[in-house]
Amino acid sequence: MITILTPPHRVKARKPHRCDWCGKLIETGEEHTASTNVGDGIYTWRECDRCSSFVGEMIGMPDKFYYDDIAGGWTAEGFIDFMREEHPKTWKAWEEADRK
Repeated sequence: MITILTPPHRVKARKPHRCDWCGKLIETGEEHTASTNVGDGIYTWRECDRCSSFVGEMIGMPDKFYYDDIAGGWTAEGFIDFMREEHPKTWKAWEEADRK
């Protein structure tokens, strides 16, 4: 079960990070959404702007199996499955862009 310590809020990266949904590099100075959570330990979850609307869409699909009952929430693996199944062209474009 995941407990939210600090709800999602906008921040500007002070150093490079990776988006926890898609793995995109979040550059220093780039604005993104972050939250602090407790699961197996305390951690910060970071979401890049390109994932935002897709995450909302995924969470709004209760009849799909992207929610991880064992983890008690949505996971990066579930998001990747969602993108590959629901938005394959977008996911492929992201993979190609991230290789550069």
